[in-house]
Amino acid sequence: MDVYDSYRLARKVVEETVNDKIRSVKLSAPINQWAFIAIIRERDDPNYDEIFKRHRKDQSLEFRLKIDHKSFKERTSKERELMIVEALRRSVEHMAKLSVSNEDRVILQGVLDDVESELRNTVNDV
Repeated sequence: MDVYDSYRLARKVVEETVNDKIRSVKLSAPINQWAFIAIIRERDDPNYDEIFKRHRKDQSLEFRLKIDHKSFKERTSKERELMIVEALRRSVEHMAKLSVSNEDRVILQGVLDDVESELRNTVNDV
């Protein structure tokens, strides 16, 4: 809980930026939702493994990926945003295991390149 507020703020910025960029891309696969949940725990727990799933019924991809707690806590808000982008990059890499084409993964990595560039060029306070 000690990183909840800082995660919430960083996630909001990243989510808005990704959603803005992803609107303009066309993927070959029918993906209705790219769901991402960060696992940021002070102590690693085997009950909280990373998860990556494809839900064919609603055409969604679900990722629950770990972000190092200590690193996240010690970073500036900008660096936290970039840590979330890095976790999203890992989710795209895992998409290969979920039968997402290389072409679509390249497109999504390009979206994340644009997001990272925009975030790096945006001034924020901490």
